[in-house]
Amino acid sequence: MQGKKRGEEKAIHPKLQHLIRESLSQVEGKDQTILKQVLEQIDRARFCPSNDPNVVYGTAPCPLTRKGVVEGKGATLSALGIHVIALQLIMARWKELRRKYGWTPFRDTRVLDVGSGSGYLCIALSHLMATMAEGGEKRKGSSVWHRVHS
Repeated sequence: MQGKKRGEEKAIHPKLQHLIRESLSQVEGKDQTILKQVLEQIDRARFCPSNDPNVVYGTAPCPLTRKGVVEGKGATLSALGIHVIALQLIMARWKELRRKYGWTPFRDTRVLDVGSGSGYLCIALSHLMATMAEGGEKRKGSSVWHRVHS
């Protein structure tokens, strides 16, 4: 997938738009606006190996498969609703830190997502930090996934 050129809007798959609307139905106010902005920047098709839009943009977890073999003993790209809950909890913590200590996601903030399967949540966190931070600078994220062999 090629990156968008400056000033060019990236088309969002209609099924992704529907999934985002459905997943954010319980989120209110500014949080919904922020999360919608974050989620629209990330196409789940880049993280789910299925070519079936009903699987990629469905409400169920998407199996992380490669050549018919399930990686990580049943690892999945979690349903978008689960990612929304995780992002909401992180936003709440950041708001608490901002209120208590005046902290904001700053220029050198990093994200480490340990145990990531596809890396989707790590990318979402990076976009969330950029969206919540003043100036919207890009943030860096790293994900670590360790596959246990038995």
